[in-house]
Amino acid sequence: MTSYEEKKAETERLKALLPAVREELMRIPGVSRVAVGARERAGEIVEEFVFRVHVDEKLPESELPPDQLVPREIAGVPTDVVVKRLPVNEIGFNDENDHTDYSPEVGGSRIGAEVAGGTGTLGCFCRRTDDDRVVLLSNWHVLIDPGGDIGDGVGQPRWRESCCCACGKIGEVLDYDEDLDCAIAELDSDIAYAPKIRRILRADGATELEGRIEGSAAPVVLDEVWKVGARTGLTRGMITDVDPGRVEISPLDPFPRMSNKGDSGSVYVSLATGMVCVLHNKGNGKEGFGIPFDEVMLQLHIDVIPTDPDSAYTVLDWIDSDRPVPISTPYADVAERLRLTPGGRELLRLVARQRDECLELVENHRRFTIAWHRSGGPAYLAALARSVRDPDFQIPRRLAGVDRAEAVRRLTSALRAVGSPELLADLDLFASSLGQVLAEADTAEQLLEKWEEARQLVG
Repeated sequence: MTSYEEKKAETERLKALLPAVREELMRIPGVSRVAVGARERAGEIVEEFVFRVHVDEKLPESELPPDQLVPREIAGVPTDVVVKRLPVNEIGFNDENDHTDYSPEVGGSRIGAEVAGGTGTLGCFCRRTDDDRVVLLSNWHVLIDPGGDIGDGVGQPRWRESCCCACGKIGEVLDYDEDLDCAIAELDSDIAYAPKIRRILRADGATELEGRIEGSAAPVVLDEVWKVGARTGLTRGMITDVDPGRVEISPLDPFPRMSNKGDSGSVYVSLATGMVCVLHNKGNGKEGFGIPFDEVMLQLHIDVIPTDPDSAYTVLDWIDSDRPVPISTPYADVAERLRLTPGGRELLRLVARQRDECLELVENHRRFTIAWHRSGGPAYLAALARSVRDPDFQIPRRLAGVDRAEAVRRLTSALRAVGSPELLADLDLFASSLGQVLAEADTAEQLLEKWEEARQLVG
């Protein structure tokens, strides 16, 4: 049995028998789960359809009483006893390999939510069947858990927020289902997307995977699949176990494991058909686990947006870019004004380059965090935000007991002590002029004017 259609037909036939088979086999003590699957022998997958009987502990038949023996065949189908798997969620905590900011957005990339902890993967793009809205798909435990809800922001490559901006925001959570561990977020109206998975290149620059998808389908036992996660990138495997609410995928050579932390939310795509068939949500160090995609579609009322065969998608990455920084109110008007002049655009590019590193230092580098607070950094940003909202408000000369000029000097010194070579290079270029502006400007309006004057003097 080698063709996809034959595998699909046999999967559907056994799934129809499964409820009655499960009811009978679950009466046996120690049986925890029954599924349609492939035989496993000495750790290798054999191309044979079976009812997989998951048990707490696998013992020799000689040690079991007759009433605890699993029959070798049921309903005319062989059985295979396997020790139950213990998968865990695969959310990441800023240790993923793919940190790229993509434009347009693309499946297989790293995302994070405003409230939920950690990061996961943007699986693919879908369209809601009831209102035609474009959404991204991931897991409930990526976008919601813990503490999140509908309306929370979603960022790519992750959600980063300071007092003045929500960095990388691409959408807002629209719907979710905890039991199926799935969630969708509506894309913001100004966010472009490519309905595909990110392309994978070999070391020599040749394309290993284009990432095109054809639509969606139910998972098929013994079907070979691929996925692209934010942590592991491309992995290939075979569907070996299908059950309502759960699918198991075993890795194929040369891949030692299907997934790792940060891959939650990625999707499995059939190598034979190009159809998305499973939403990945868990792993155990070797196998990958997910939810049948037909169940996800029905629950969230979505259809996969297929890749247009006539379109050539150009997906750019923005590790260090000239792309304008996404700035939220009340800073949107300020950003628009900055974009009108060469000096303003230069400042926006500087913020884009160094934003993530500076936020990381404030949040996670103890030495700089202490300097930031002792120099009145939070108080200055709060005063600047008030000045943006209220043009008559003047930023105090002393904040948290520290003169503005002294605060600039302290923070510049602290950045030079811990910054990356790229940050140090920008400090060499801009610290003197920008520092003077920050020290002297009493309002947000003055800050803009003084910055333009300073850049005109430079050249």
